[in-house]
Amino acid sequence: MAGKEKGIITVRVYRCNPLAGTPGRYDTYRIESHDPITVLMVLRYIFKNLDPTLAFRDYECYQGVCMSCQMMVKGKRVRACSTMVEPGEEFTVEPLPGHPLIKDLVVSL
Repeated sequence: MAGKEKGIITVRVYRCNPLAGTPGRYDTYRIESHDPITVLMVLRYIFKNLDPTLAFRDYECYQGVCMSCQMMVKGKRVRACSTMVEPGEEFTVEPLPGHPLIKDLVVSL
C-alpha cells in the first residue's frame, strides 16, 4: 500500500462471493478521519458511503462479549467493535479462518 497519509485510514478488504463463483480479491478503501475509530465504524462507513455491496456482520452488543463481529485484522483475530484504528493507519481486514465463508467478511459461526 502507499505511504501513510495523515487523516486518512486505508483499508484493504477481502471480497468474495462463493455463491456467485467469483474468486477472492482485495478492494482498497480510503476514509478520512481525524480521530481514532473502530474497525466496525470503518466498515459501516464503507457500506453507507462507498460500497453498499460489502457484506459484514453489522451488529454490536455494546459489551464486547457476543463475538459476532470477529474477523482478522492485520493477521490477528479481533473483535471489530472494539479494535481501534488511528488516522494515517493502513490495515487489511479478512474473514475469520476455519469457518465456511458466506460472503466477504461474513462466515458461518
